[in-house]
Amino acid sequence: MPEILVAEEHSQVYDLWKRRGLRALALSHIDFHDDMRGLLIDRRRGRAWRIDGGDYRIRDVDSGNFLAHAVLEGVVTSIRWIHDPFGGRRFDIGTVKYESDLTALPHRLVHRLRGGADVPVAFEELTFERWDGPRAGEHLDIDWDGIASVDYDVAHIRRLMAAVLGREFAHPPATTYLVYSPGYSHPDRGLFDEFLVGLTRKLGAAVSTLPPPETGPAAKPAPRRLAEAVERGAVLALRRVGIY
Repeated sequence: MPEILVAEEHSQVYDLWKRRGLRALALSHIDFHDDMRGLLIDRRRGRAWRIDGGDYRIRDVDSGNFLAHAVLEGVVTSIRWIHDPFGGRRFDIGTVKYESDLTALPHRLVHRLRGGADVPVAFEELTFERWDGPRAGEHLDIDWDGIASVDYDVAHIRRLMAAVLGREFAHPPATTYLVYSPGYSHPDRGLFDEFLVGLTRKLGAAVSTLPPPETGPAAKPAPRRLAEAVERGAVLALRRVGIY
């Protein structure tokens, strides 16, 4: 029987993968955020490597970088990242870098000069309109903020709920993860519970709840000091004009 695993934080999913000893997973990853902080992906070559590994925000596993760690460890080797047009790197900071990013150039040069190691990964970023549902063998990984971001109004959330629940899945996933992400998702838990009921019916799945995280506290929004708020505003302004 298919399974739906419910969690509060995405680091719980990483813990599960490690406990089960899973390798070479393929994901349809629905999320406002990429959760690959600290990773540089060369999409043309299908390779990835870690940058700034000494930074604790990259070194230590949390819900904002768990996929980066999973890729580097060979736990995940294929990701299709799906999000709403109001979502993704354009509206976030501390994200994955692509080979084409202006700020990726020094990291690429250092990596080449050092002969740094990298790992294989198949990666694609797309919006809901282009997503064809889970492919054969893919796990479906849903961060609730990808459907019900704290920045979305309820009408938009319901449209995205319907877009997922009403889509025909040619290849229903054997395993689906549904992660609430408190602080990033709409505070109405009723919407989350309603979606879970609909997803359970759609997939005919058994539902279970994952145990609390083993990897320490997850990243959460925190009150921003003035300097941090200015920095965030500057980064987002650059991203609005295509500079990453």
